[in-house]
Amino acid sequence: MDIGYVWSESKYEAVQKKHGLTFGEVVDVFEDSRTLYEADPQGNPERMMAVGATRQGRVLQVIFTYEDAPLVRIVTAFVASKEWTDEFREG
Repeated sequence: MDIGYVWSESKYEAVQKKHGLTFGEVVDVFEDSRTLYEADPQGNPERMMAVGATRQGRVLQVIFTYEDAPLVRIVTAFVASKEWTDEFREG
């Protein structure tokens, strides 16, 4: 089953400007077989966090929600913290 990805244009533009991430690079995280999936670290029960690598080799944290299957709504993304980068690389 193919999965689709959506992202609010204004949120995407803010992330692109602040963190220099592209939509394609963020989607790479979901396509990485080693990606870690965790509950949202801020405690929002409707959100999840993915930590994974991009083709460019960066490790990102991506906050997302599941919409009507098979759709993933990206909330935000940023370069992973040292803690999550270490967890990902050890995993």
